[in-house]
Amino acid sequence: PEEPVLYVPNDKTFVFGMESFIKKMLSAKGSTSGLIDLVKKSTSEEDHFNAFLNVEPVRAIIDQNLPPKNQLPLPFQPFRSIPDDIESVVMRFSASGGSKNYVKFNAVDEDAAAKVSRTIEQAISMGHGMLMSQIASEFNDQPVMMKALEDYDERVGDRIEGMLKPTVEGRTLIFVAPNEQAELTNVAIVGTLVGMLLPAVQQVRVAARRTQSLNQLRQICLASLNYESAHRHFPGNIADDDGKPLLSWRVAILPYLEENELYEQFHLDEPWDSPHNIELIDQMPEVFRSPNSIHPNTKTVYLGFEGEGTMFDPDEPKVGFRSITDGSSNTILCVEANDEVAVEWSKPQDIKFDPDFPNAHVGGLLPGGFNVSLADGSTHFVSIAIDPQALANLILRDDGNVVNVTNW
Repeated sequence: PEEPVLYVPNDKTFVFGMESFIKKMLSAKGSTSGLIDLVKKSTSEEDHFNAFLNVEPVRAIIDQNLPPKNQLPLPFQPFRSIPDDIESVVMRFSASGGSKNYVKFNAVDEDAAAKVSRTIEQAISMGHGMLMSQIASEFNDQPVMMKALEDYDERVGDRIEGMLKPTVEGRTLIFVAPNEQAELTNVAIVGTLVGMLLPAVQQVRVAARRTQSLNQLRQICLASLNYESAHRHFPGNIADDDGKPLLSWRVAILPYLEENELYEQFHLDEPWDSPHNIELIDQMPEVFRSPNSIHPNTKTVYLGFEGEGTMFDPDEPKVGFRSITDGSSNTILCVEANDEVAVEWSKPQDIKFDPDFPNAHVGGLLPGGFNVSLADGSTHFVSIAIDPQALANLILRDDGNVVNVTNW
């Protein structure tokens, strides 16, 4: 999965977006698109800075990373539909004051524009009310200061609210102020742009990393399934004749990750930190390197759960499909753990399963949840709010308590 990149073709232009999208734009020549049409309609030679956002290509990403409407407090639920109602955003900023500065929201139709306008007015009113309530709580024991603030709010409050409210022209909402207020407008527009773009950029980066991590988990799980096909059981830690673990199961699946050359360099009869094997930990394959982890290149957070009844049961080192009586689609094989339990990738160590606190070492790398792969090869993003008992049931392969991970 790609991450956003910045392309600067000259000293007056920069383009921010996915690399493949930028390449497509550069090769388009005379072609047209929603974004290109938006740029042509909105630029003029006198403008110093223009910014454009075509919402359609990123709408799905925005929706995936916002909470469902019914999970928001009632006063905030109308804001959840704004990404669906907006088609594009245009910002113009002229430092010379030669033209008006503005931010335009182009809605999908006039009804959507009217709905967004009402939502924005509601937000302004709500914000004003919250601000005055906070001021009242801060200065309720200082009547003179409180009276002065109330008088000031009465004089300029309506004017400020009026400046923040958009003008609706058809399906376009325009935020603009008269030229004599250009300086204030410049500050407001720049603040609006930053407020809009920074969360959007962060959401794109988080979504890209979450997708990349899910893809890596999928590769690990598919390699484990191929191992199972060849050996009739899922991979376990490589052990000596007495059953003492020497190397991680991650080493065992290397041939199924197209890493056979690295696999053959390991001395399989020596522990992971033997003088020879320790030299190989800095060759950790990319698939074990989480894009969300802060740890150096020798550690991984892609771990299984160790314990009785798990997929990495020390008392049953050769777990096959027959042992997964709860069903492979209802049993966790591998998880993206948090940084606190990261281990050297070749070390035979995973998460010690605690049935009382099964979620102790997951979450924290991604907002709202964590990534898992199941024994059937599928991958999922699981909410951090999952019931601990349900998570424990997902970790255990044969406890008889079947939980469908897609419900979480």
